[in-house]
Amino acid sequence: MLDNAGLYVAEGGTGTLRQISKHLLCGDCDNKINEKGENWTLNYCYRPDSRKWRGPNYKFRLRDEVLKNAAPMRKGTMQFWDDNPPELVEIYSATANPKIRWEVLTYFAISVFWRATVTEWEFEGMKDGKYRILMSGVPEYSRLYREQMHNYLVTGKEEDFPKDMTLRVHIHADEHPTAMTNLPGIDEDTDGTATCTFQIPGIGFELRMREKQHASCIVRGIEHPVIKSNFMDQYTKRRTRQMFLGLPAAEQAKLLEKAQAMKKQMQADGYDTSDVTEIKFTPKSD
Repeated sequence: MLDNAGLYVAEGGTGTLRQISKHLLCGDCDNKINEKGENWTLNYCYRPDSRKWRGPNYKFRLRDEVLKNAAPMRKGTMQFWDDNPPELVEIYSATANPKIRWEVLTYFAISVFWRATVTEWEFEGMKDGKYRILMSGVPEYSRLYREQMHNYLVTGKEEDFPKDMTLRVHIHADEHPTAMTNLPGIDEDTDGTATCTFQIPGIGFELRMREKQHASCIVRGIEHPVIKSNFMDQYTKRRTRQMFLGLPAAEQAKLLEKAQAMKKQMQADGYDTSDVTEIKFTPKSD
């Protein structure tokens, strides 16, 4: 069993990834996840300038190398939220551009979602220091989804991708995406579907359960589509704001204090934070 079988969380604002770890996988399974998903995905995600928040020495290989000379198969504008203007959305074909490793992105995403559901993780950023998600409020569905994801990870075959799921992969369009990694979170919708999301720097993953439309699914959609837009980046910021505002005042104060301490440490380490754009929160009082 391996200590480094884990989930990734944010480390400061620099895009560095840190794992929360526990004994979970055997050596063969851990290597399989690395080789079939993690290594390529983490190498091609956004890597910000190591010395300046929005500095010029960044890398985003998936967007700036793989998609550089590719033409989208569809594009248009979409208004994601009423208080934001319409934004450009581009859909790229992984069939036409084999450099888009859709099968690797899929394997990585499902491995993260599965690890988030299969056991309880120790993580100080969550209530009671524990983290685990349920894929559904109905225990039977939650167990079924875990088993389907596990089966897909074992075989790695396209035909074994969970039948009731749609996976959308979002490549962030902004030149400097938010350099953050968040643990998977889930929202159940009134129409009976549920959405589970997480992002790593520059790439967002959106898993829909009980979804009947698969046109935008990277696995079942025509030509294995990937989406380039700012939707997931904006969605994660909004969801983070909502979660923060839902916390008791004491918890809000602790998080704000921790964020300020983190920023000071980055400055002490020589990291230029002069152009950091902060998301402003107004702490509440109990």
